[in-house]
Amino acid sequence: MDYPEGFSGIDATLCVNHVTDDALRERLQPDADAFECSYCPRRAVEAEAPFAVPMNLVGEYVWEAASWVYSDPGYIEYYDGEPWSTEGLTENSEVIYDIMGDSVDEAVMDNVALALIDAINDREYWAYNDHDYRFSLSWEAFQETVKTQSRFVFIGSSARVGYEEEPPARIAKFLKALLAYVESDLLRSLPEGTKLYRGRMVDDLDKCRGDIEAEPSTQLGPAPSAKAEAGRLNAKGISLFYAADDVDTAVGEIALHSPYDKAIMGGFVTQRPIQILDFTRRLTTLPSIFATDEESRDRWLFARFAERFAKRITAPVLLDGRQLVDYTPTQVVAEYLRYVPVTRIDGIAWPSHVGAGAGKNVALFLGPGPDFRTDPPTEAEMKRRPGKEPTLTLSRDDVTEHRVTRRVKVIHLEKPEPWEDDDPMHMDF
Repeated sequence: MDYPEGFSGIDATLCVNHVTDDALRERLQPDADAFECSYCPRRAVEAEAPFAVPMNLVGEYVWEAASWVYSDPGYIEYYDGEPWSTEGLTENSEVIYDIMGDSVDEAVMDNVALALIDAINDREYWAYNDHDYRFSLSWEAFQETVKTQSRFVFIGSSARVGYEEEPPARIAKFLKALLAYVESDLLRSLPEGTKLYRGRMVDDLDKCRGDIEAEPSTQLGPAPSAKAEAGRLNAKGISLFYAADDVDTAVGEIALHSPYDKAIMGGFVTQRPIQILDFTRRLTTLPSIFATDEESRDRWLFARFAERFAKRITAPVLLDGRQLVDYTPTQVVAEYLRYVPVTRIDGIAWPSHVGAGAGKNVALFLGPGPDFRTDPPTEAEMKRRPGKEPTLTLSRDDVTEHRVTRRVKVIHLEKPEPWEDDDPMHMDF
């Protein structure tokens, strides 16, 4: 067979059954013509059909996929046998493992990958292609647009000439792409009976305790709209239910933004299944890089971007006043996901970085009102919320008090050494 340029032949065969990627296996199956596998003891028995394919064919498909995701970096300047700079460069082994992923049985993966790596004969490094421009770079462009150009008009269309290049149209295009997350396995259901924790940092426990004991769900639930400050997923005046999946995470999160060291927390229990978009999960039902149609490749890129997108929407923001603008992009994303998808979602989850970093933050699209109730309900709740079943309830037994101890770690920074050059007149280009 003709080998791809830059790729040598591999004198080996591979059982098609070792291939776990459906798209790759489907492409290989028609060319199964061998009766033994180089990577396992299987041999053909009498009257058995061929079950293995040439590794050259596997290499051809892997090389094609690798050459789509990555490219030849061109000229690389070396110094003492190593690239002068490895910025933007990826080694052959990383590329092969990246492309192969979980597409071959773990038992033979390393040997198969090694054969493919050894067959690359024209480069040691690859550069990453720019296919995910509309995702990764688009997030940067989306942030800039929402912060500085337009943030309120992004749904719908216009027949006006030039509309497609204007900020609202660019925002709408980016947000529409996010709907793929709602159709992925990032969408999950919190079952009825799930406990979520939220609360308040207070200066004087004795003073607040009485108010909270009288109306627990109101006092510890979402803030009234008039008191709702801008948050990661809400604009000022729009109240959401911010919580965490364990009490220590919840206390740690609110303590980050408070000068007080005491907290009163409530464990709210869901009364129905809650649909959330959970950015703490990894996408497991990923599209295949070996499916070569444009739609499949786009889904593959979008899946690859999911992890980076989650990091961007959950990145820390300094609460020094700039959050009023810096939170705007994630506020727009949250509001779009709240109202636009056909599959209705109740909120968004993202990883917490406080404490051990194992906790999860959850924001539900619920403001103050009949979605929250004390268990048993207070007299005031019965009067103002007749007939409405709550989404979350708070028992007085699940109201707890906590003290926060903060620690400061000082790290000494070494002063940079003056640049020493034995031959200051020599310039190496």
